[in-house]
Amino acid sequence: MFQTDYDMTVSNEDLVVLILGIIALILSFSDVRSPDTLAWISFPALVLVIVGWGMSRFRRRPLPKQVQYTKSIYLSVIKTLRNYNLFSIIIQNILFLSRYIEPNTEARTILLFNCAALITLEFLELAGNITVTDTLRIFPVLEGEDEKTAKKKQFQILFGRSFWIWISITSIISIGVIFLPINSALVTKDALLISLQVVALLLGVGTFLLVYYQTMNFDGVLRADLAIKAVNYYTVIDLEEKGIELLERYLREVDSYNIGILSKLAGMYLKRHDFDTTLATTAKIIEYTTEHQTKTPHLNSRAHLLRAICFKAKENYEEAYKEVSKSLVHHPENTAARKLRRTLRRSLKATQQIKKPKQ
Repeated sequence: MFQTDYDMTVSNEDLVVLILGIIALILSFSDVRSPDTLAWISFPALVLVIVGWGMSRFRRRPLPKQVQYTKSIYLSVIKTLRNYNLFSIIIQNILFLSRYIEPNTEARTILLFNCAALITLEFLELAGNITVTDTLRIFPVLEGEDEKTAKKKQFQILFGRSFWIWISITSIISIGVIFLPINSALVTKDALLISLQVVALLLGVGTFLLVYYQTMNFDGVLRADLAIKAVNYYTVIDLEEKGIELLERYLREVDSYNIGILSKLAGMYLKRHDFDTTLATTAKIIEYTTEHQTKTPHLNSRAHLLRAICFKAKENYEEAYKEVSKSLVHHPENTAARKLRRTLRRSLKATQQIKKPKQ
């Protein structure tokens, strides 16, 4: 059912994880020829990060990942600690290469625990991407079911007992594996090694919060392209009213003159035979593009075509013919508009013959 619903855009989170993973992997080559190399654990850990990124990145998603809620709650701790380990590995390798700190047993033990923690966290992240329910998953309201009961049912499915048991277990495991590198640094009583772990942890938390602020939104969809993708998902499962509500809320709360959203909404109004609202919406598109001299020929052509269909349904063939002619001015190759114009010509001729008085 969702064969075309892929989110193939590279988000900020995608770029951060990929860049950190590649940098850490390159730096890990520095000790390959060392007698006590850690390549046996660092390479598998970092390759797993990149492979895991690819699997979660390209797996089929019914909705854009930027609007997932329950999954982001589950993954927040895991992603933060994963970022911490990546930063810790990068910083320590850079300092080893610069000879600023000696690659002694204590320092290398911390690095080893960072890699081990990274492997564990990556498996937990993969499990979360597969098992945790997404926020905009649709829960149809049953006939006769009130809104309060429907919301309670949705909350229980999204945040039921199994969700909290799963998140509790994985959070305990995540924090447990992080205890090892941090405790190893504290045991050394080396101020520099302890400071490095604190800096890496702060960078991990800061990176997660920055990415979260830029790409996640829990209250609504703030980007027009994501709103349209969500609406397409509603349309596939015959819940177009939900999609109309989402677009109307976007126009109220985000951008009341987004002509892409207006065009999508006008088409949905027409589909449910709400001709007056369709005419009002398309008039808003034409007014805005004319006033701001916006070069959007396809949207203008679509707006006039929708108006022509509405006027035809109202049996106002003259206005419909004017609108479809304007549509073809913006997009002369529009096959649907050409076909409609031919139909309107026949309708106008038939109407004129009826009105013509008999000799």
